[in-house]
Amino acid sequence: MIKKTTITFGKVALEAERAKLARSGAIGGQVMAFEHMVERLAGGFLKIVDIMTLRETVAFCLEDEETNLGELDVIKSMPGMTTACADSLMAWWMSGLCNSDFERQPRMQAIFALEEAVEQRLPANLRKPADIVEMACRKIAFAPKVLGEVVFLGMTDLHPVWRPVLEAMAGLDGYGFSWDGGPYPVPDWLSSFPDGKVTRIARAANNPSLSAETASDARHEVLEALRWAVELLAAGHRGEDIAIAAVSTGAYEGIVHTIARDSDIEIHMPNGIPALQTQTGQECAALADILLRGISHKRVRRLYEVASQSKAFDGIPEDWVKRIPQDSSLLTVDRWKRLLSRNDMADVKPVLEAVIDAVSQGVKFAEEAGPLFLSEAAQRLWTRALRSGPASALDQTLRGMRVSVKGTALDKVCFMSARDLVAAPRRFVRLLGLTSRQWPRRDGEDSLIPNYIVPTRRLSPMSVSEIDRRDFHSILATTSDKVVFSWPRMDGDGRELRPSTLVSSSLVATAVRLDRARKTRYAVSEGDRLFMRTSEFADTKAAKRAKSASVNWFRPNLTAHDGKITPNHPRIEAVFGQVQSATSLQKMIRDPLGYVWRYALGFNAPEFDDEPILVDARVFGNVVHAILKLAVEKLNRKGGFTRAAQAIVKMEVHKARLEVGQRMEQNQPIPPTLVWSQTLDRAEDIAARTLVFDYGMPEDTVSFAEIPFGGGRDWIPDDLPWAVDKPVFIPGTDIRIRGSLDRLDLSVSTSLANVLDYKTGKTPKNPEQMGINGGLELQRALYGFTVETLLDGCEQIVAALYYPLTDTYVPMDDIKSHMAEVSAAVATAQETLRAGHAFPGIGAAEEYNDMMFGFPARATSVYLAEKMQLIGPEFEGLRKVWETA
Repeated sequence: MIKKTTITFGKVALEAERAKLARSGAIGGQVMAFEHMVERLAGGFLKIVDIMTLRETVAFCLEDEETNLGELDVIKSMPGMTTACADSLMAWWMSGLCNSDFERQPRMQAIFALEEAVEQRLPANLRKPADIVEMACRKIAFAPKVLGEVVFLGMTDLHPVWRPVLEAMAGLDGYGFSWDGGPYPVPDWLSSFPDGKVTRIARAANNPSLSAETASDARHEVLEALRWAVELLAAGHRGEDIAIAAVSTGAYEGIVHTIARDSDIEIHMPNGIPALQTQTGQECAALADILLRGISHKRVRRLYEVASQSKAFDGIPEDWVKRIPQDSSLLTVDRWKRLLSRNDMADVKPVLEAVIDAVSQGVKFAEEAGPLFLSEAAQRLWTRALRSGPASALDQTLRGMRVSVKGTALDKVCFMSARDLVAAPRRFVRLLGLTSRQWPRRDGEDSLIPNYIVPTRRLSPMSVSEIDRRDFHSILATTSDKVVFSWPRMDGDGRELRPSTLVSSSLVATAVRLDRARKTRYAVSEGDRLFMRTSEFADTKAAKRAKSASVNWFRPNLTAHDGKITPNHPRIEAVFGQVQSATSLQKMIRDPLGYVWRYALGFNAPEFDDEPILVDARVFGNVVHAILKLAVEKLNRKGGFTRAAQAIVKMEVHKARLEVGQRMEQNQPIPPTLVWSQTLDRAEDIAARTLVFDYGMPEDTVSFAEIPFGGGRDWIPDDLPWAVDKPVFIPGTDIRIRGSLDRLDLSVSTSLANVLDYKTGKTPKNPEQMGINGGLELQRALYGFTVETLLDGCEQIVAALYYPLTDTYVPMDDIKSHMAEVSAAVATAQETLRAGHAFPGIGAAEEYNDMMFGFPARATSVYLAEKMQLIGPEFEGLRKVWETA
């Protein structure tokens, strides 16, 4: 025969056999998979339906209300049903079982109804396997001319549905085929064929050297595998001689692709790479995220960043993202539209409003969203995902999808499945994931056809566990030089893993334990090289800084990394020259290191939650003061809040609450609607209480609220008792302050001033005894400095605290003494920092210290506890302040 057909499986084997034919210059040779051979025999451009097309067709059938699946009809719309139905249907087809044998089973009636619906919707050239097999058997007489000599290479078994084709071939006079299963004997069902019809090509089993290694986890295991491959390449071996394999590649594909991408060697992955690790996959992921979980500032921004060239964002100004506060959540369409109604968003509104209206429709807009937001390549992936499962499960579907890679396995190190490696042996093999959980895999029931309806061994005669065992031994028998067994010691959750029972006890006992930080001659990347060659890494600037910080953190003395700085440092002096607030002064007094980090170095704690569960005390106070500012501004235009009736005051406070709520919804993360509404209710109530509370002042008193001082304010009321830009200094220091008084009541002659500080939290015990409170209570003193500086002729200042939750009004007996204490505390903090002692203070260990991320792990119990004991005379003055009531 001139023609010769080689039947094998797996992309690598098919490619390798075709290359072998080309290199040998053979004429009439062809290589194909068994399915392709059956299709060729059936003729007429007929093809067997593949699993992806089957899933797409099943999805259409499940969406069709006319498709009645009997007892499965009630769950046909559930997530995952498309995949389950397609897999069960394909398993039934591959089993070769006859429908009539199970037609009385209600579950199988549902499967048969689905099968009928699928067959009606398949294109004319696509058929189920049994149909193609039947057609091929009818035309089997053409096999000698179409196929010529047939050799089955690397195959150890065959699904029952295909076996009639071989029986038909064996039934032809003077015609047969060869079976090259490597060192394995022919399957039992093939042994029953007539003598002379099946030529057994026997091959002796190889005897490679065996070794075993263990890694700390899966990522470390992959890293060691790539190091091993580099070592072989450096020794002069070719890439096509090296294979890294796993029984199930899905657990390792993402890790292999990530590490290989940073390496200097190419790792070919014939089964593809995870779709989410590509640009197109990230486009789809961003769109799926916003459709499934709803709109937010972060999700819209992410979609724009990965799909900025899409039709949906055509014409939008590039700087629009800078016009929206980074911490804003914007979780509803109304919030977006209020934001877009601002004057500075006029050129953004047409485009962004259309985007928000589109994506806010959710998963029901999934079909139309692809062409609107995605590139051409991403659209193809998006369409595949929608056909593989319901739109409500897009994130899960995309996570399991793969995209093909360019290139060939003929000249590269290959990461493949154990099944593919059986058909395409290599000289050097490393097997990953040889744990008792993964290799061999456990057999399980079909998701829709359980064992009690169709015995599992009849539905899937080729046991997964048995296949894995057979593949393992086949790899050992077909690898010529070396096989390395590898398994991780821990899984992703930190649980201990045991080696597979397939690995001999002698190899387990002699397995080399590889540590993550071990040194080896061969590295896969620049980072890996520096990680192993500590002497080289130690010379880099980053390493020197990191080592210095790590060592200094645990030294039994105070170092630069604990806050020891140059005396009279120019950066510290520059910060002192800036205008301070009550918050910054509190930080300066109670936590000098935190003050330097925030105000000298510009550290900022990131916000993570789009929708926090609750509003913390700081944010709640900001809400109250924002409502007060807005309400007082409007009431002052109507003659002042003290002259207005209570009903008018409460009405303006309510209006302010609505406006402040809308503004904050656009600028920062807020809790769920119900919690946020209750928060605004409380803030409105407190704001109204503060404005209508009777403080016992004379009737001719002039009252002001939310009065700015010290300059640098965006909001300036129309009626002020002083010049807002006049500087205010803390006596005895060069510290300039600014802020706003919660409330100020002035006598007509301005000789008496009553200043109030609102406290929106709980009322403490004995509030009348509260003084500087260790540096926490500064506002009343700052108000006193302001009144002294800005009000000429003021002879008496009364400072008080007001707790609106309990209507508690607490005036201070001696404000002058309090002001002196604060002046002394600020001066002490200034002297401490100027002396170069920017160490962590008592405020560093507080629960709400937003600079905690700058400390090493377990800072409160270890680092701060030890370092603060080393601070001696440097903080003597500050300690006295902290101990002050």
